[in-house]
Amino acid sequence: MAKNKSSAARKHQVIENARWLTEQKRALDRAYEDGNKDGFYNCMTVMLYELRNVYGFGQTRMERLVEKIMDLTDSMDKGLVNVEEVRAQLREECGILLDWRRAKRIYDKTGEYPDWRNQRKE
Repeated sequence: MAKNKSSAARKHQVIENARWLTEQKRALDRAYEDGNKDGFYNCMTVMLYELRNVYGFGQTRMERLVEKIMDLTDSMDKGLVNVEEVRAQLREECGILLDWRRAKRIYDKTGEYPDWRNQRKE
């Protein structure tokens, strides 16, 4: 009888551990998603602030821009386009390359961040 009770206790503990791990994964996923959204909205805020102060964008132009950006991110969420395609187009057409992994790799080697301008592929 003690053996059956011990086996049941172990089974119960395994189930509890699995539930705990599932909850931890959900919490981590929520935190990751919240961090992504915070970063996105912080970036948008900085960009709109500079467009207003440096280039004189008004409410209407900024609202149109935000709508276009939200449409693009919605297309990305649906898998219709991805950020790598957008990055490649900006690099090809404008010579702008914003790639933080590349920048960090170069910074780690040289101690300086790379210039993100004039990055057209040769």
